[in-house]
Formats: sequence, structure tokens, C-alpha cells
Amino acid sequence: MMDRSPSELRLLPGPTGVKYDDALMTLTVHLVVMGIRGKTFARAANTDVHLKYDDQSFSILLEVFKLNKKAKPPIKDVLDTRFYEMEKCPGKITKCEYKLKKNQCILTLHKAAPALWANILSL
Repeated sequence: MMDRSPSELRLLPGPTGVKYDDALMTLTVHLVVMGIRGKTFARAANTDVHLKYDDQSFSILLEVFKLNKKAKPPIKDVLDTRFYEMEKCPGKITKCEYKLKKNQCILTLHKAAPALWANILSL
């Protein structure tokens, strides 16, 4: 949960893979975490997402769980916990949103001004 201290969160493992797709007004960050299942019409997502951001940084905590529906009330058994952060973005961001897909969380950062950040992020 996000009630952990920032130093505790930084000790958690990161995603197994990170990929950036840079455009003038958005930066898409693909975080690969095995076991993530997105929401469908038939099933709920199996991942709690705790996203925090301001105009220059963001952090995300992903908790993949299995729901034990037989228990009353149902209990979430956390299978995997991953943490990722960008302490200082190359420019200002106005909004950050996420979408869950199979084995990945896709973050979309909306930039305050048109710019390409690929060169800065690759350093």
C-alpha cells in the first residue's frame, strides 16, 4: 500500500521492463509486470494501482493480487508488488493516467509544452 515511506518504496523491485514512446505532447511509458490482467466485461482487473504525480515527477506502485472470494469478506492475497518513479521529468507534465493490459501497465504523461524527451530519457 502507499502508506509505506518513500525509502521503503524505493527498495521494492521495479518492473521487469520499461519502454518509452515519445511524441510531441505525450510520453507513453510501458511498464512490464508479469501477471497483470486488465479489466474486461467478464472479469475485474487483478492489480491495484497507486499513482502519484505532480507537474515534474510521478511514482507508481503496482500490486498484483489474487482475490479469495470464498472468504467473507473476500480477501486480496498480494502476489507481486512493483514500484517505479521518475523523480524529475525532462519537462512539466499536466496530467498522468494509466491503463492496464495483459502483463503491462501503460502510463500516458501529458506534456505542458510540445517537446521530445527521448534523448534526455536515454542518458
